Amino acid sequence: MATRLSDLKRAADRLGIDLECPSSGSHYKFKRGSITYPVPAHNGLRSDIADVYVKKFCKAFDIDREQLEAALDGRAIPARAMPQPPVSAPPPDSGKLN
Repeated sequence: MATRLSDLKRAADRLGIDLECPSSGSHYKFKRGSITYPVPAHNGLRSDIADVYVKKFCKAFDIDREQLEAALDGRAIPARAMPQPPVSAPPPDSGKLN
């Protein structure tokens, strides 16, 4: 599933990721904080970005594929499911009064 760079740019904006245009060459750069991910786009914003780059884009910025798809479709971006720590049993009652 190739994705247009213009669509990926719009989704990245919703996810808080900036797009930097190339000063020379054809590699656009997505940036967030200290993370940079270059994407080859020989036809500018009309370029189709191969699925392998989209997958690596998600990996570089630690985004779930469903979060990206929601941002591409303009839907609400789902919160990432974080594993919950196991619930531990309360400490045994020592029987002492404070």
